[in-house]
Parts: sequence; C-alpha cells; structure tokens
Amino acid sequence: MAFFIDNRTEEDLNIYTGPKTILGLFSDTVTGNGGKVLEAMFRYPPSSAAELNGRRDTFRLIINNNIRFPFHASEISACESYLYSLDEGTLGTFSGRGRGLIGKLELGRDGSITTIKNGINAMVSLMEGASAFIDKTEKTCGGECCELTDIAVRTVGLLKSGPLAEALKIRASSAKEMEKLSGLDNIFRRSGKEETAGFMDFIYKLDAFCSVARKCEANNFSFASFSDEEEASLKIEGLHHPFLEKPVSNDILMDASRNVLFLTGSNMSGKSTLMKALGVSIFLAHIGFPVPASSMTLHKFDGIFTTINLTDDFKKGYSHFYSEVMRVKTVITAMKKQKLAVLFDEIFRGTNVKDAYDATVGVVDLFSTFSDSITLISSHIADAADTLAEGNARIRTCFLRTNVSSDSLPVPTYKLEDGICRDRFGLTILKSVHPFDAVEQIPEAEGFIADKQTLDDLNISARFTSDSIYTRYNGTRTVGGKRLFDRIYNNPLTSADAINSRTELIRCFAQAKTDFPFTGKQMQDVAEFFIGGKKTTAKLYGMSFQKKFLNDDRYDKYKASLYVVADFVKTFRKFAVGVLDVDFDPVLKKELENLNGIASQICTRAGELPSPDCNNNFSYVVALSKYVGNIFSDGILQMAEFVYKMDVVLALASIYNEFGLSFARAREGDGTFVEYTNVTYPFMKNAVANSLKIGGAQNLLMLTGPNMAGKSTTMRSIGSNLYLAHIGFPVFAEKMEFTVMDGMYSTINLSDNIDMHYSHYFAEVMRVKEVASQIAGGKKIFVLFDELFKGTNVKDAYDATYYVISEFLKNRKSVFLISTHISEVTKALRDENRDISFKYLDSNISGKEFSYTYKLHDGISDNRFGMYIIRREGIVE
Repeated sequence: MAFFIDNRTEEDLNIYTGPKTILGLFSDTVTGNGGKVLEAMFRYPPSSAAELNGRRDTFRLIINNNIRFPFHASEISACESYLYSLDEGTLGTFSGRGRGLIGKLELGRDGSITTIKNGINAMVSLMEGASAFIDKTEKTCGGECCELTDIAVRTVGLLKSGPLAEALKIRASSAKEMEKLSGLDNIFRRSGKEETAGFMDFIYKLDAFCSVARKCEANNFSFASFSDEEEASLKIEGLHHPFLEKPVSNDILMDASRNVLFLTGSNMSGKSTLMKALGVSIFLAHIGFPVPASSMTLHKFDGIFTTINLTDDFKKGYSHFYSEVMRVKTVITAMKKQKLAVLFDEIFRGTNVKDAYDATVGVVDLFSTFSDSITLISSHIADAADTLAEGNARIRTCFLRTNVSSDSLPVPTYKLEDGICRDRFGLTILKSVHPFDAVEQIPEAEGFIADKQTLDDLNISARFTSDSIYTRYNGTRTVGGKRLFDRIYNNPLTSADAINSRTELIRCFAQAKTDFPFTGKQMQDVAEFFIGGKKTTAKLYGMSFQKKFLNDDRYDKYKASLYVVADFVKTFRKFAVGVLDVDFDPVLKKELENLNGIASQICTRAGELPSPDCNNNFSYVVALSKYVGNIFSDGILQMAEFVYKMDVVLALASIYNEFGLSFARAREGDGTFVEYTNVTYPFMKNAVANSLKIGGAQNLLMLTGPNMAGKSTTMRSIGSNLYLAHIGFPVFAEKMEFTVMDGMYSTINLSDNIDMHYSHYFAEVMRVKEVASQIAGGKKIFVLFDELFKGTNVKDAYDATYYVISEFLKNRKSVFLISTHISEVTKALRDENRDISFKYLDSNISGKEFSYTYKLHDGISDNRFGMYIIRREGIVE
C-alpha cells in the first residue's frame, strides 16, 4: 500500500506550494524531464518496503561513491530537440542514391538538417557515455543492488542488443556520412523508437537521483530506517526544519505506550515550525528521501494528516471551527483503518475557550486509543494539558521554552522540554512592534487599496474558479471586453462622481434591455484584420498574381477578412441607431454619434461600389480595401473599442436584471459610514439578508455569535459588496449608501509564514500593524477582522483585542468590523460606554438541538455550541 498524503497536508508542509517548497529543496536537476521524474517520486511513493529500501539505498550508493551526473545539459538538449521537436518525415526517408534535389530541399527547410545531424551525434555520444558510466559504476560499487543498478542493467541490455546496439555498429562502420545519418535516424525515431525512449528514461532518472544526492550532502541530511514493529514507534534525533538558516535541533521519541505528544509554548516559541519539520521528515522518509535530522527510526505508516493552516470553507458552508471538526472526523475515521501520523496545530482555535478546552480533552483522549498511530497536538490551553497529563498515561506533555530578556521581551530557545508552558507574552509581543506609532506610516499609495489577503478573503480575486465573484460578474463576450472588464474590476474608484456616473450608465442600459449583436469571433477577426497592416493596390495586385500562378491563398483570406470588417461596420451602424435612443451619459453618447457618422460614410461609399459578385470582383476588393483598410481604419478601430465598452456595460446590466440587484449610492464627505439594507453575499443561494450601518458616531462594530452562526459570511457579504460598490457594479442589497473609502483590509483566513519566521499569532500582529500604518496617515480604510487573535491563548487574546480596539477607537475616519468569540472583552467594552455598536447573530437551542437564523440583532451573544457540534458529528460521546 502506497503512503497517503492529502492536499491539506501537502499545503501545510509546503510540499509543492509556497515561496519555498520541499520539492524545490531537492530540485537541482540538469534536465527538465529529470525534474518531472523527481516530482513523480514525490507524488507516487513506493508501495512496498522493498521498493522503499531500494530507493533509499540508491541515494546512499550515489553519495557513498561520489557519483555525479556525467552528461552536459547542451548534449541532452540537442537529443531532445531532435527526438521530440521534429516530424518523422525527414532524413530516414532518403538514403544513398535516392537522395535527389527534392530530398535536399526537404531536409534544408527550417534548418531541420542541422537539428537532425546534431541530435544524432549527441544521441550516439550520450549512448557511448552512458555505457562507459555504467561500466565504471559497476566496478566502483562492487555489484551493490538498488533501484539505480536495476535501471542500469536494463539500459545495458538496450545498448548491447537490439536497435540501439545496431545504431552503435552503424556509427562505427565505414559507410558514407549521409547513409550513417539516415540509418541512425531510422533507428532512433522509427524502428528503435521505444528502445530510445527507454534509454532517455535512464538519463532522466539518473539526473533525478543525482540531484537528490547532491542536496542531501549539501544539507547534511540523513536517511530514515524502518522498524518491523506493528505498533507506533518514532525516534528522531537532531530534527530541524530545512528552510531555516540557523535551525535549532530537537529530539522526539514516541511509541505505543506514549503515542500522543501534547505540545504547549508561548507565542512564537516555534510550535508550528517543529510540527512542520516532523511532518516533512515523516513524508520524506516514506518516499525514501533523506530527512532533515541526524537520525530517524520509525515504523511504516500508511499516511499522514496535518492541520496547521486550516481555514473556513466558504464553498461548503463550513465555518473555521466546523472545518476543524470535520477534519478531526476525517482523521479519526481513517485512524480506525490505517496506521497514521497525525499533527494538529492549535486544535480548535476557531471557537470559544470553554468549548476548545472540552473538545481538546475529548479528542486527544480519543487519539491516544489508536496504538498503531502517533499524534502531535499543539495548544495554548494549558489547563487541557494538565487534565490530559493527569488522566492519560499515553499522553506526554512537552513545551518549547521561552526565556525573558533584560528588557522583559520573550527570547525563544526553540528547545523541546518535558512539562507544560504557562507563559503569556501575547500583549508584550504586540506592543513590541509598536503597531500604532504614527512615525511608522507606510508610503503613500495611489488609488483604492485592497491587498491580496483582502481579495482572497472576500473571494474577489479568484478569477479562474467558476463560483468566484469575478467569474460570475464577467459575462463579457469579446476578448477586448474581457480586458476592459479586468481593468475596471481591479481598479476601484475613489471619486463619488465617477462611481455614481458608472452606476447610472449601467442602470440606463439595464432598463433599456439593449441587445448585443456582436460575437467574440467577429470582433477577434476585426482586430486581426488590422494587425495585418494596410494593403496598397500594388500589394493586392501581387497577392492576386500569387493566387493565380502559385496557388497562394493569402488573397482569398484577405478578401474574406475584408468582408467581415465591412459586415461589422453595417452591424455597428444598426446597433448605434438603437443605442442612441437610450438616455445615457452625454459624453459617451456624443462619441457614439461621431462613430455612427463614420459608419454611415463607409456604408454609403461601399454602396456606391460595384457588386462583389460581378466580373470586376478584384476592383471591388481594391475599392473596399481603400475605404475600410485605409481611409476609415482609425474610425473602425474606435468603433471596436466602443463595442468593448458596451460589452462590459451590457454584461453588468444583464446581471443587474437577472438577480434583481441595486446600485449603491456613493457620497463624498469627512464623515465615514457604510449603510446596508438587506445585504447578502453575492450569488449565495437562499441567503438570509441583514441590514446594518457602521460609521458616524459608532465607527466600530463588534460581532459575536456561536460557531457556524454566520459571522464570517456576514463579514464577507459586507466587504465584497463594498468592493463592488467602489467599482460601480450592481450590489446584492436592497439599498446601499456609503462614503468613498481609500481602501479596505480584511483578515479572515490568515496563515503563518515560515519564510518570514511568523507564527500565526505574529502574522496577526503584523497585520494589525499594517492596518494601523494605513489609518495613521489619515486614510479612510474599511477594516474587517474575523476572530481577532485566535492564534494565542484566551488571556492574551483578551488583552490584545482590548488594546487594539482601544487604539482603533481613536481613529474617527476609518470604519472597523471585528468579530470575536471572547464575549468577555465585548462586555467590558460595552460597560465602559465606548462608541461601539454591538451585534450578534441569532441562534436557538432546545435540549440537544440547535439552529441558526443568520439574522443580526443588537447585543452580545453568550451561546456555546462547540461541543454540541462535535457530539452531533459522532466524534466524542
């Protein structure tokens, strides 16, 4: 059975994605195809212990015998150009006396003869070099058996018998050069094509193996050994993360008697990094690769599951907490059938501290019952660690120590020790970066600010997914329309007049229900016609001559394109007549009137020409080309640009009509506010609408509610519609008014960043600083923070949330929407009579049953549904 790793784990461990990847760590291949072989090794782990040991022994053999990839990239590139880039109908077709003038012309076309000669010579050189390399390696390695020697044996067989052996004989013969080339070409690309491919496969695999071996030596990695024990066992010494420049190493020991390691530590102590290092090592061991440790012994697992940077799943309707619950359920179901390595970072951080405590204790106890699996769980809940350590001998508690400097700042040691951490440095870390110091304002930015984090959070930038806001709004039918739509969509406006003018234009055409008579192909043909350049009468004569005597089809193609453009002008004229009846923007209307005049002139001139079907057809083409392709060419191109504008406008008008939308009213002014009446998330089926106002006297709104009540969705509804309003698009609200903002920042699905040495909590801290730097400059920013500071313990989260909100309240120009599970902090702020609006999402509970209304109400929610949800899913009793 092959080792299993799912997409979530691959992303958590940066196997294939991220600024740095584990695949990239080993990727130093000379050839592109060698890189593909390397990736295949990652994606398709060995299915048996014998295959796993064979791969590991191959790397060891290469390292121990100092074997280096012996071939040059240029030589292999010449082979590849010859084998994969040419048609087969070349050199091998001709031989000896049969090569006449036609054959020479055929070979000389496009320089292919040079590619063939160079490729054949490179192939022979490669074969000879491979034969010598294998012979030398066999002598050096003393007949050691591994995956590489198996491949080498097969390659020797190819070189010593069959077509490739015949090729070497031809090369060594006394035949004429052209006859040799012809015979070799026939073997390499026809009769011995399969054997040639097998030989190249050896080259690529050797490239991949040597790449990994070089990286192993450079990084001082080691190879894991697998025990025969059925129950869980893991012993690793000198473990470190391979991306760190100066890593601190740790040792981990786990077995069936203590198969759960419960990890605590203060913020930025290195818990996530340690977890990732272990996950990477377990994965690499199970594909036979070297691991970032001095030694490693483990039993063979069936797979690995990690949960480090888990987010909500908006497509499935999962909150962050429910995503955690379903992840736990998936893992437990798998553990009942398979031997797994399981790593959960900050388990159940998406809920309140009471539910997180209960859920953590229940789930970790359950994990410990699977003696053939191992589990590493990190948490900020020290009380849960106490309970687990006292009641379950299978659970080992450990922590990463943090010291305190002379100026009271935390100094992590990154060293693992037995025990439980109770340190609290969250607020200290937050204040240490001085997030609200005005002197640290960031440089002035042009236009509306909405960074990648915000666009991703609100599902605004996902242009290649079918259910993204971008895709659903973009109903344009022409390439030019799509380009224009992109420019508009990605550049929100910062002027109320510009926003309102755009919305009014779309509204006019939505009411008029104007048809769009142009097709994407038609507009593409028009664009391509003018790319070809202007055609003089002399050029047309020349093209006509080539058609008659050389059977050249360029004249016919030009004539067909010319007629397409002429037909476009006629269609545009009819379209313009209808559009001019609509009461819309006077400037744009004047532009259309001018273009309609040009279209009328072209149609009048064309009507005076003889028919294209009469005998003097060529004269008609020349005359029409004069008007369409020369005199009025600029005007026709302007018509096309106008069509692209209308493509965008009518696509948005169609969305407006189809979904019964409205347009937001933008206002200028110093006072900042956003007001929604019955707002919903765009395109969500059966969405529950809500009304609210943020701004004015209360420019900060705090949102509470139990798990799965809809807090994140409500925030996305508010944020996404505000973005749509700033680009003048129809919004999913019955009514909406707002003052124009300078930008928007959200933090809904934030992850850690190992390259920047950011824990999840420190990523939150730096996000706060980034936002504070923007608002310190006097900008009007709409800020959305979902579950602020969920990457730390509840005490630090309380203190940090209180501190940040107190600082935000000093700013009256921006607007803030913050959700939290810490009802205690909302109550403290309410009791202080701060200028804060408090809203909660309603829910009902009766016995063991609970339900959600998704409706906003004034006040603060105390409801706790975390354990109800876990029990409902059958995870714990």
